[in-house]
Amino acid sequence: MSAPLPERLDPWRAVKFKAAFAGEASLRSFPRLAEAVFGAAGPARYEIRFELDEQGQAVARGRVSMVLLMTCQRCLGEFEVPVDAPIALGLVHLRGAPDRLGLAQVEGLAGDLEPLPLGDDEPVRVLDWVEDELLLALPQVPMHPAGHCMAEVAPAASEMAAERPRNPFAALAALQARQPGPEADEH
Repeated sequence: MSAPLPERLDPWRAVKFKAAFAGEASLRSFPRLAEAVFGAAGPARYEIRFELDEQGQAVARGRVSMVLLMTCQRCLGEFEVPVDAPIALGLVHLRGAPDRLGLAQVEGLAGDLEPLPLGDDEPVRVLDWVEDELLLALPQVPMHPAGHCMAEVAPAASEMAAERPRNPFAALAALQARQPGPEADEH
């Protein structure tokens, strides 16, 4: 059974009680994401559960999906980018200074988990984690799918190669062949 996500929560307590959350959040809940996109076609849908994995490591696992509106870098038109990203975080205790992160804990994480260093009594905003996953799932260069862009696409490299002479000096040789040489002026 999932509950609505509180504004802030203690992740260690959530792991202890095997808490699970599911819900929706609008683009207004994600200020960094709002700066990176044109808009959204609806809310983000998320689910996240806190538990101990098979190795006894505290983890937060789940999923987030959202349809974002971005600007195509080819034609500058708006298009939809469906995002569906996993949430897979290994909760790691900070021991004193941040550079003293328990390396044994990090090395012991399952391969699909990203380490998330946390203090002992540090309530967190889980929607920040959701926002991070959405940001990481954005395309680096947003463009319409092939064949859907309004911009004229440059000819394919093979077409351009067929139009060019094979030898870059062939045009120069052709010009020299057409012009009379210096011996033509002597006669």
